[in-house]
Amino acid sequence: MFYKVLINSMIILTTGCAANTSTNNPIKLSQNVIGTYLNDDGFGNNTNLVLNDDGSYQSSLEGKIGIYGFSSGIWSENESVISFLPSDESGVLKSSLKPMVIINKKDGFSLVPTQKIKLHNQLMADFGKSTYSFTLNKI
Repeated sequence: MFYKVLINSMIILTTGCAANTSTNNPIKLSQNVIGTYLNDDGFGNNTNLVLNDDGSYQSSLEGKIGIYGFSSGIWSENESVISFLPSDESGVLKSSLKPMVIINKKDGFSLVPTQKIKLHNQLMADFGKSTYSFTLNKI
C-alpha cells in the first residue's frame, strides 16, 4: 500500500512540475490569469491569492485579528480550471485550496472553486455578488 501511494505521488509531482516548467508550449489563458486575487467572505475575512508567471502561488487568509493561514506551492491551468499543489501550508489554509474555474468577465477574470459554482451562480443571480468569487485586483 505504501509503495502504491508513493508511486502515485511521484507521478502527480512529476507531471505537475513538467507542465509548469515547459517553455515549449505556453498556455495563453494561463498568462492572462496571472495576478493577485482577493476573496472577501462578507464576515471580515479576506483570502489573497497570487498566481505568479513562474507557476508558483502564495495565498493567505487574513481576518480581524491577523493571519489565520498561509499556503504556497505551484499552480497549473487545464481547460479553464486552476489546480494547486501546495508545498507549504499552515493554519486554516492547510489543504483548503481546491481547484477553481476561471470565469472570464468583460472587466477581467474571476476564480470560483469548482465545488461552489452552483452556489456562486445562485448568489450572482439573486444579489449580483458572490462570496465565493476570487476577483483579479486591478493595480
